[in-house]
Amino acid sequence: MARVRCLLAVRAAVGALLSLAIAGCRVDVSPYASVLSGTLAWSGKDWESASASFLRGEAGTDDPVVKDYALYGLAATCLAQGEYAAAEVYLERVLESPVDEIRAGAWYQAGTIAHLRGEYAAAVAAFKRSLRVDPSRVDAKVNLELCLRSLKEAKARRAPSAAGVREEAGDGAGIEAMFTLIRKKEQDRWRNQAEDDSESSVADY
Repeated sequence: MARVRCLLAVRAAVGALLSLAIAGCRVDVSPYASVLSGTLAWSGKDWESASASFLRGEAGTDDPVVKDYALYGLAATCLAQGEYAAAEVYLERVLESPVDEIRAGAWYQAGTIAHLRGEYAAAVAAFKRSLRVDPSRVDAKVNLELCLRSLKEAKARRAPSAAGVREEAGDGAGIEAMFTLIRKKEQDRWRNQAEDDSESSVADY
């Protein structure tokens, strides 16, 4: 679902950018073409070509919007390969993009990465940010609910764990008390044995 959403977002954005580029006679379309090429490579799971095209698109223009689409494409390419740290580097640069679609998508992807890492509180915050930008995102709503549930379950698991530690500490104290009692009984038994031996020796005389 995340892959499809990401692909559709980039593809729609590239279509709009190309329309603008073609409409303006003096616009250099090569960065737009690079982003489009990257999108097509991404859809074919050709990650190397996708990365190269997005990088060309980002480096070949001063247009901040085109740069943001290229960076978002790079983040999506890294995410598709499970390279979360690299994806975060690119996402960090577009979290405050002026383009709502990119900003909402970037926060959504950041939430996805946090959730995959088990960082549920961070994921919840990211999905909420995505929904503030675009309240219609059903995938963000669903994932937010899943993360809230995961966060609740994680807290519930930690609570019994803490109780378990206390129980173990109590058990340790109980075991120590038991050994103390055994030692005392053993000492008493040896003392009684010694007294019996002594009495027996006196009786022999």
